Amino acid sequence: MTGCEKSSEQTASIERHAQAHPVDHPAAQLPRQSGAPVDVPVRWHLHPRQIDIQKYRSVLERCSIDENGTIPDLLHLAPLCRDRNEVAFGNFIQALLHHSRYLTFFPRASVNSPPYLIATGYGARFSDRTWSPSDQEMNTREAHAGQTLAVLSNIGLDTSTPITTSTGPMTLQDVVNDSIATFSMQEEPYWVVHALAAYLPPAKSWTNQFGEVFTFDQIANHLMVAKNGRQYSGPCGGTHALQLLTTLLAVDEQSDILAPTTTVEIRHFLGTASRLLERSQDSDGAWHPNWSGDGAGASRYAEPEAHGVWITGHHLEWQVRVEKELRVNDKQLADAARYVVEYLDTIPDSLLNSEPCLLTHGINAIRVALEIEDDAT
Repeated sequence: MTGCEKSSEQTASIERHAQAHPVDHPAAQLPRQSGAPVDVPVRWHLHPRQIDIQKYRSVLERCSIDENGTIPDLLHLAPLCRDRNEVAFGNFIQALLHHSRYLTFFPRASVNSPPYLIATGYGARFSDRTWSPSDQEMNTREAHAGQTLAVLSNIGLDTSTPITTSTGPMTLQDVVNDSIATFSMQEEPYWVVHALAAYLPPAKSWTNQFGEVFTFDQIANHLMVAKNGRQYSGPCGGTHALQLLTTLLAVDEQSDILAPTTTVEIRHFLGTASRLLERSQDSDGAWHPNWSGDGAGASRYAEPEAHGVWITGHHLEWQVRVEKELRVNDKQLADAARYVVEYLDTIPDSLLNSEPCLLTHGINAIRVALEIEDDAT
């Protein structure tokens, strides 16, 4: 069977699924005071003199949005290019939101492939790699369910934002509705719950297609339960759980989505993680996969020296958004930021843009911390 034939069958299957499910799912009636996402503020400010600002700017300039890039890679790179290349950034976002623009933006996308943005019985959905696309199509699917919606919430898109699937116009609220209806604890929660935390409040719970009710308290408690003997587990050295807990805590301050006991437990969990980070940081400012000391040494990256910028960058993203008492001390954060800049300054452009999950998290954290600093001066 050819890739196109397989894709056509996938499209037909998706369309049958959409027709078999009603559109009046309870998700569509969740209370909303505003369609704008809840903002997670930056709380730690990095002064430009604490890093080599010229090297930082050089790294930022080397990040680019290329139509030959993969969707997962470009989702990492887009926030870094937003202010520097508004045209390329805008074209990429429009390609995500509108099927016709997707086909023209990505030369590798085929009219015979499943659309990236698909109408379903519950709304609309960005297709991800769990749908087992052909090898050719893998690069035009999101790597994690909810990844695209999470990025769109981070850049501030309202749920009333128009979108266009292969079957017609809808809004971003339809993607939120489908995310609610298809939510399952059997899948990675990190990205989709991040998006739901941005768009659902003041609602504290949601109900999926099977009538199962989920709450933000339940998600938080799930993230804090030790797994396989490791307290801090999960993708990228356990950092995505810490990032999501930071998001839930920040949203709770604005919208009261968590029980008081849950907020106490989250604060303790994050504070304990920071104390471990203070003890495990290398002299050059780096953190590594086994930062918590519980045996997390495995990595998807073969080069040991790359582990540092990968894990350090992920930690910086949540550290800059928690209160002072819940993060490491200011000197160690500055050391970590300096390490990221110095490391990225040494690598070629081709690697920077082909391994953004490995390399861009830290520079993005530095970017937002410096933006706040620049605004304040």
